[in-house]
Amino acid sequence: MNDRQKLLVVNEALKWIKRLDRIQHHIAETDVRMASAARCHMGKPFPDSIGFLQGLVTLEYFEDRMLEQYLIPIILRQIDDHIRVLKSEWSGELAVKGKQFRKMFRDSEVRELRNTLEHSADYLVGKGRTPSLMLKNEPDPSIRTDSDSREVVSVTLFGRQYVVKDLMSAALDLVGPLNDYKTALLE
Repeated sequence: MNDRQKLLVVNEALKWIKRLDRIQHHIAETDVRMASAARCHMGKPFPDSIGFLQGLVTLEYFEDRMLEQYLIPIILRQIDDHIRVLKSEWSGELAVKGKQFRKMFRDSEVRELRNTLEHSADYLVGKGRTPSLMLKNEPDPSIRTDSDSREVVSVTLFGRQYVVKDLMSAALDLVGPLNDYKTALLE
């Protein structure tokens, strides 16, 4: 792999990490707005509060949340793929953070989600290699956040809960080492 190719891979990895960070911030901001609005309407007559909250919880809110639930695991997989391609180039802090992220990703169930997304139609009817990845009577998809830090803790898709908090933090920790590596490539 030449330096130009390495730079392309680093830039793509950084773009995926930036997308992940944006999603996390969007979820946190939305949760804060919803909680603030709910607190403001505490003690008001019930019909007024319901109408106000219904105005906040729009179709756009639900569509954004649904997209984010699917995007988080996909983005984590993309980050893993790009970091894996750079593995032979790792040194210093990038080696430490890269190994940490890859081990966490390999050990998580999030890596199975790509397969589930790609083959869900077959799995729903009991066909395919691993239909057990989809649980029957799936609860509504959701994103669970930490009430204090507003960080995403987990996403629930296809009836399974995928814990992503530490994996997302490890991905964000790659920004500094990847930028350092990028700077070295450009010199």
